[in-house]
Amino acid sequence: MTLSIFKQAPNWESVIFVAGLGTQPEGRIRREIETLQRLSLVRYHNGRYRMLPLTREYALAELQKHQDFKAQALNRWVQWYIDFAKREHNRDRLERLTIGYKNIEEEWENLVSVLHFCKDENRYEQLKELWSYLNNYTNLRGYWKDRLSWLNHLTEVSIAKGDYGTAVNTMSRQGRILLLMGQPEQLQKAEDLLRNAWSLSSHANFSDKDYVLNHLAGLYLRLENYKECHQWLDREQEVLNAQDELIDSERLRYQIYIDREHAEVLFHEKNYRLSKQMCKSVIEKSSQIDQGYGLRNANYGKKILADIAIEEKELDVAETLLNEVYREVEFHGDKRRIAYCLVSKAKLEKEKGNISQAKTYLSQASSHFQNIGMAKDVEIIKKIKTSL
Repeated sequence: MTLSIFKQAPNWESVIFVAGLGTQPEGRIRREIETLQRLSLVRYHNGRYRMLPLTREYALAELQKHQDFKAQALNRWVQWYIDFAKREHNRDRLERLTIGYKNIEEEWENLVSVLHFCKDENRYEQLKELWSYLNNYTNLRGYWKDRLSWLNHLTEVSIAKGDYGTAVNTMSRQGRILLLMGQPEQLQKAEDLLRNAWSLSSHANFSDKDYVLNHLAGLYLRLENYKECHQWLDREQEVLNAQDELIDSERLRYQIYIDREHAEVLFHEKNYRLSKQMCKSVIEKSSQIDQGYGLRNANYGKKILADIAIEEKELDVAETLLNEVYREVEFHGDKRRIAYCLVSKAKLEKEKGNISQAKTYLSQASSHFQNIGMAKDVEIIKKIKTSL
């Protein structure tokens, strides 16, 4: 009956926990599972227990006859995946991006099944907690349409419940995805969400306030309104400066985000001298924080420096920087940053006269952008290709 609850074939630990058999002798449990295997009711493959669809249908019917056990098992099932996602999310940054997210990926169907169960059963607090551990993963892996759906649901429920702090968090995350997707109606919706989130920011913690401000700046960068972009970044700086309780390492992380955005705005304004200064500051500050987080942020700065080097015809410098950045983004499977890096590599190849290779990079970038729904960037690539 426990096996039938899982959408995707579970492993030993999850089955035993959800079945409530954690205090029973392991040898006895294994013997009973072996009996099920001999009867071809259960199959064991690659560390997971599988059932044929008809067997699962029968087991689910049996589960319905044992309502007390069903209720207890479902509670344990939800808790198991909350604890699992929390554990993987709370690894140190480098481990989370590699081991943790790989483990989440392997359990993804089961995690989605739990999310839907919590939504259907109005388990708001559990849904909110589980989602908080999956939010960054869904962003990095490009599950943006699913992400928008869950964030929209959480926004609606949190506002209905008067949980405005959560609403600020979820609205601002929706706004970020929409501004990256970049179609006119999406940009308008992003602006509405981010401004609404800011209007409720008195209910939010500092981290979420900072996120709203940073992405309002990102929105106006996308809209090429550089003056307003700088204004929101200045406001973000003021809010950061007012946070007396932050320790130095925390303050440094938030400062890097602000400096990163300033560097990118200055690049788009073609103020390459100041942009390079800001990028070098980002790289230097990033060396003072933990390796995984620091490398990722340093590479944001290096990517902008590479783009500037291409504009200034320092092609060897650009190539060295892009190779460093690409290794990191590919290792972490960050589809959005992989795509942007490929666009820069295409521009570099164009300057070197390798038009065929430039087109190959642009096609690869377009495929990534298409997969995650960044339609505006797909259109930009079409224009670049036409100019080759």
